[in-house]
Amino acid sequence: MSVFSRLFSPFNRGVRRGIREKICVTVEIRGYDEKGKLTGIRRKKSDLILDNFGKWLAGLIQDGSAIRTVSITNEAGASKTLKVYETTSISQFFNYATSGRGAFIAIGSGTTSPARGDYSLVTKEGEAGVNPASYLAGVILFSASIVLGASKTITESALKMKWNDSGAILVEFLLFRDTFAGVTGTQFTVQYTINL
Repeated sequence: MSVFSRLFSPFNRGVRRGIREKICVTVEIRGYDEKGKLTGIRRKKSDLILDNFGKWLAGLIQDGSAIRTVSITNEAGASKTLKVYETTSISQFFNYATSGRGAFIAIGSGTTSPARGDYSLVTKEGEAGVNPASYLAGVILFSASIVLGASKTITESALKMKWNDSGAILVEFLLFRDTFAGVTGTQFTVQYTINL
């Protein structure tokens, strides 16, 4: 059984028993000025789980005895075939930007309401690799610190992945996109919390 099959096995058992369980995702962003003074905090339940997340998760929670692929939409809007399970690369999900792969958080200044088919931020201002994702008692945490070159008002964020496709080309794709009242600053910390 793969690490992800074990992670989601309580959820899978609930689905098989007919229990309607929901994955709950929350996002928190904190802004700081150039002197490190806190300028604002926004906390909210995630607007939507994007279609990319559903496709990606469906591949991950299958039996890990074979390579799994899934068709997702990358940040450029193109359909890509992605390896979601392979013995040599599955651990990259938990690693900080290993060879450019893994989990990342991006922030932007767009205000367009999220939609399930979103595949990019409206106006990306910056991104950073996730400090190793953690899992404890049904909760997965993804967090990152992002430093911008100048003060910006941030109104959108995304949890995204960078993964190799079947041709070893890096594919960047969003799992969540959220909008919120603006937070102004030059430094930001963002955390996505997934309660299973």
